[in-house]
Amino acid sequence: MGGLRILRSDNLPGYTTDAVLLADFAAARPARRVCDLGTGTGILPLLLIGRQRDMHVTGVELDERLAAMAARSVHLNGLEGSVRILQGDLREIQTMLPRGSFDLVVCNPPYHTGPGRPDTHQAQCTWAEVAQAAAWLLRPRGRLCVCCPAAGVLDMADALRAAGIMPKRVRLAASRAGKAPYLCLMAGTLGARPGLRVEPQLTLHQEDGSFTPEALRIYHMEETQQA
Repeated sequence: MGGLRILRSDNLPGYTTDAVLLADFAAARPARRVCDLGTGTGILPLLLIGRQRDMHVTGVELDERLAAMAARSVHLNGLEGSVRILQGDLREIQTMLPRGSFDLVVCNPPYHTGPGRPDTHQAQCTWAEVAQAAAWLLRPRGRLCVCCPAAGVLDMADALRAAGIMPKRVRLAASRAGKAPYLCLMAGTLGARPGLRVEPQLTLHQEDGSFTPEALRIYHMEETQQA
């Protein structure tokens, strides 16, 4: 992660592989002004800054405890000039941040509907509300990068289109080559014309359980593996 450190607590939700894959997917095209909706402990801002140091990232988090921990991680890494954390509800984003002020919005949203832990279930917001918030934040032709379960790819695409964000790139991820994909990474552009590019599947593990070369690249583990 570019030598950066992140704080976490056993009593609070952490982060998963999904965040690492999303950061790599979003970083395919450079962006200067980035907003992370539902930033949690701030993992996506740190991952993105680790790849591109000249960007400015705003993280928005509903949970006061997670927002406070994210802000502490920002301070720990001396990134106050590049990353800011706002505590608030993305459904009220119009009261928090100016319209059209970001080149890129990223979000690793809760996946499941119904009751459950807020970090995994859509207890506070829906994919449609994430897309609507992103549409407010993005400049014309700005990008939204999100992830969702592979089975939810059509629902996520519908949510983006309804908000005026046209899906432009899709990549599915699988644990192994012989397994069905479990994750969809999706990028959309505000106000773009239709035209979707489906990228080659991302496979994380080889048959022996070791990381594939691409997974090693994403995790910045190439040098460790060679050693």
